[in-house]
Amino acid sequence: MDEVIAAFHVRVYPREGILFLEMEEAAHFYIVAAGQVRLFRTSRQGREFTLALARARHFFDIPPVFDNKPHVISAQALTTVRVYAIARDAFQQIISRYPSVERGLAYAMAQKLRRIADTASDLAFSDISTRLARLLVVSARHDGRPTPQGVVLEWGLSQSEIAHLLGTAREVVSRHLKMLERAGVVERSRKGILIRDWQRLEEIAGL
Repeated sequence: MDEVIAAFHVRVYPREGILFLEMEEAAHFYIVAAGQVRLFRTSRQGREFTLALARARHFFDIPPVFDNKPHVISAQALTTVRVYAIARDAFQQIISRYPSVERGLAYAMAQKLRRIADTASDLAFSDISTRLARLLVVSARHDGRPTPQGVVLEWGLSQSEIAHLLGTAREVVSRHLKMLERAGVVERSRKGILIRDWQRLEEIAGL
């Protein structure tokens, strides 16, 4: 553990800062220490599609560690982000010496593949209301703050960023958030989203 820890160093990125872009050489491996990172890909037409959000203790873009190829995704800070970074070559040496690290990465890749399958299923078979509710529930479970009025989600995502996550347009997200507000499920403010009716939100999400 001392050897592994010593090989990492801290990097800080401002909100909207780019950690790396797809097809760039993958020189480092990252673990999020604090903040949120948006993982996305860009089409040939320049349209961005958000694949996932990485939070504290999450790591991402594992394939270059094994195949030495460029990044397969892009990563952007949604908030001020602090990460632990390690040079790819140094990490590969650690993996070769400690099989338990390699097994841990293999397990993490399997979990991520399962999440990708779930995301693809949501995009193919779930409507926007369900996908939005599911995003709110999952995000609140990670980052929500319980209060007497309900669970406060201070995730700092704009409606455009939420739309990227759901694979839809900002106007569609706005319309469905208003529907949830009129139903008394959520309440929006400058500070974030207050989930007033957690049970109803889970029902909409199908969770």
